[in-house]
Amino acid sequence: MFGFYKPKQTLSTALQLNRFQFAHRAYVRQLDWCAKDSAEKKSHKKWRTVESKKDTVNPNIPNKFGIIAAASNNYVIGLDGQLPWRIKEDVDYFKEITANKVLVLGRISFEESSNQAHLQHCRHIVVVSKTMTAAAAAANAGHNVHVTKSFDEALQLAHTLTADSKNNHDHSTIDCWIGGGQLLFEQALLHPSAFEVHLTKVNVDINELAYKHLAKFPAEYRWDYRFKKVSSWPGSGLGTCKLTGKSNLEYSFNVYECFRPR
Repeated sequence: MFGFYKPKQTLSTALQLNRFQFAHRAYVRQLDWCAKDSAEKKSHKKWRTVESKKDTVNPNIPNKFGIIAAASNNYVIGLDGQLPWRIKEDVDYFKEITANKVLVLGRISFEESSNQAHLQHCRHIVVVSKTMTAAAAAANAGHNVHVTKSFDEALQLAHTLTADSKNNHDHSTIDCWIGGGQLLFEQALLHPSAFEVHLTKVNVDINELAYKHLAKFPAEYRWDYRFKKVSSWPGSGLGTCKLTGKSNLEYSFNVYECFRPR
């Protein structure tokens, strides 16, 4: 039998080795591809951390609000400020859910149409923008448009706007809805007052690398630990893809409710 010779380690050599490791520990780092947590897990951990800091419900905001969106298979919700498809049934569903309600959305979602015809059914519209003025927003959409600088400020205003509404006293009714875009969806899904998610899933895959200005809805694994699917049904018609012109898009409506106690 052959064996390997292992030189005897003296006390002085052991001390020298420990000193070397201690002196050069700052130059040793773990590579990203072999790290204990992958990029996806780090992102998920970041979401949990942010949520824990905001887990206290502010009494000056709506006690619950809903989130409504339509997304492709890879969670794309907008291209260059426009929806990538035309689905009449989804538009009608959006108007039915948000009719005579307070709708919070970003500037790009607000400017989806030149005259804001897609928002005329709402009782109040709260635009979150750091550049838009209230006068510019109301020029096309009317007197029921308000502008805030942040999502938290928008929720506080929405609470004021819902205070005098009869829906505010009906705990089964959601009077405030979040309509996009990407940043507001991310903030809303983390908020403890988020109660429902209405997500229309459009059966199409969009090449994300082909477009410069692209918005996405957060993937389900980032928020499904708080929400459970309570209902789902297929669309009764077919949608049209604006990118290809094909009119055979299938879609489904999905409703999720928050089950995590606050």
